[in-house]
Amino acid sequence: MPAYLESIWTAKKEIDPTVTVPADRGVALSDFTDEEIVRGMAAHGWCRERTMYWLEEHQLPPEEFALRCLESGCTEAQMAENMAWHYGWDAKRCRLWQVERVEGWIAPQFPSASATDLGSYTENQDRGLVDSANHQLVIADGHGIHGSLAAETVTAVAAANPTMPFDELFALMEATFHARLRHLLVDKQTPFQIEDGAFYNGSMMRGLPIRGGTTATVVRFQPDGSIQVAAAGDSDVLVFDSPTDPGTCMTPDHTCMNPAEWQRVHASHPTTKFRFDGTPYGRAERQVWTKGSNGVSGPVMDSRGGFAHSDVRGAWGAYVTPIDNLENLAMTRSIGDFHMKRNGVIYTPDVQTLPPPIGLRAIIAGSDGLWDTLQFAEARDLVFREDLLGQPEAATAALLAFGLERARTLFGPTSCDNITCIVAYQAPVQAPVQTPVQAPVQTPVQSPVQVPVQVPVQTPVKECYCLYLEAGWSGKCHPCNGL
Repeated sequence: MPAYLESIWTAKKEIDPTVTVPADRGVALSDFTDEEIVRGMAAHGWCRERTMYWLEEHQLPPEEFALRCLESGCTEAQMAENMAWHYGWDAKRCRLWQVERVEGWIAPQFPSASATDLGSYTENQDRGLVDSANHQLVIADGHGIHGSLAAETVTAVAAANPTMPFDELFALMEATFHARLRHLLVDKQTPFQIEDGAFYNGSMMRGLPIRGGTTATVVRFQPDGSIQVAAAGDSDVLVFDSPTDPGTCMTPDHTCMNPAEWQRVHASHPTTKFRFDGTPYGRAERQVWTKGSNGVSGPVMDSRGGFAHSDVRGAWGAYVTPIDNLENLAMTRSIGDFHMKRNGVIYTPDVQTLPPPIGLRAIIAGSDGLWDTLQFAEARDLVFREDLLGQPEAATAALLAFGLERARTLFGPTSCDNITCIVAYQAPVQAPVQTPVQAPVQTPVQSPVQVPVQVPVQTPVKECYCLYLEAGWSGKCHPCNGL
């Protein structure tokens, strides 16, 4: 924090000792009243008149102030710092403004909409966020008794930190949910204890885990038209660049079906198991992967497969379980689920980048309630349908209705999961047309021609008392013949 802001903040604390620094950002000049600023700047020897004159300059519209920063020779970093202090702008907003207004690029346009339905459950733990101001989309699919709190935390943290690096952002989501869950338990006077960062029921003896977690998927649109997707869990993002494009999945598989995830977990937690779901009564459980042998490198899936499919693409249902089988989780990465972190589950996201589109691009983000019921091609055909193309609200509503109908058909009317989906259409970013600069035409310098000075002949002016002169007209009198 700059020295002058520290002084103003001290003055604000003297006036109101209960005030605290916002948790999701620092302080900016706009957070203070004029009186607080005057008192703070007095510590630097400034009188009221000097402070108020200085404030007038900083009450300019933010765009005008940013332009003055650039005209005065500020670097991009210095401008971002100035705009953060005075107007609360973050680095991404400064960069977008510079790209749009100074460099002449058109900002990426992505008309988008979200829709959600609780399915056959009594609570909808999904959350979807369309953050057009910060050029991002967010999907969170909560699970467990505190899944809604986890999903709300993910969307709130993402909205408050739209430019934070993804690794830091997901770490902040994890820490914020941990703090919010602890405060909730204290407020409700729920007996609990914490062990290795996990919450357990009971104050004297450790009981069952206090469950709650969520997936987290964040889509960011960059100024050059590329998109970045960070994900932990199984809320997928599919990108289609044409009506025939098979699609690009921007979210790696964070389930037990991914051999890379088994290798990661097995390397750090060798006793953790990936177990097929739906083991019939009286049958031995079946492991998804075993270590390769007889010259086979990498894990090998059980050739018999599992017992039940988890989606329409034929993936087997499976869980991450500890050696005692007392807990399980359907994904290998998530926000929360603190009791499963000791079994190799992590919150670290996978990050993927896709270059700018050439034509109109369709982006679909959804919870597993959507993708478990639809083939990717079915979703693509719907959003590229002629009557829906380019209309995200209508496309999202149609996609949600299609997913609900299919879920009831596949799983029955009482087993429909929460469904949340976001549809965005992205047009290609256009660079400004550069008009070639015309070189000035060089014309030969003409020597001045000496023209003889004509001396006008002075003629006596006849007095005239016509109406023009009486009216005070100072010009030449019209011919009036002296009448």
